[in-house]
Amino acid sequence: LDTRKTTPGLRRLEKYAVRCGGGTNHRFGLFDAVLIKDNHIKAAGGIIPAVARIRQKLGADRPVEVEATQLEEVRQALTAGADTILLDNMSLETIREAVKLIDKKAKIEVSGGVT
Repeated sequence: LDTRKTTPGLRRLEKYAVRCGGGTNHRFGLFDAVLIKDNHIKAAGGIIPAVARIRQKLGADRPVEVEATQLEEVRQALTAGADTILLDNMSLETIREAVKLIDKKAKIEVSGGVT
């Protein structure tokens, strides 16, 4: 799985290179999936209202990914019906707990500080 971050002007080429190497693409742009980050969550008044607003505007067909930095946010993302939960800057132990909590109810991505 590649990153959503690409070099300006080279997105198509970089996405193609990942596929040629046997990987899969995260997404091509904002048109095929929605990533709800901390600033969106704050603006919407929480994870649950943020996901609800996206579903209301775009329907249930557009995949929704929610960034979570703590277990309570993981719980809220599950309650909201997120398709994917991005575990961001969590300790390895917290990641393990989050994976158990998610229990195949959503896809999982992990980023930031994992070694």
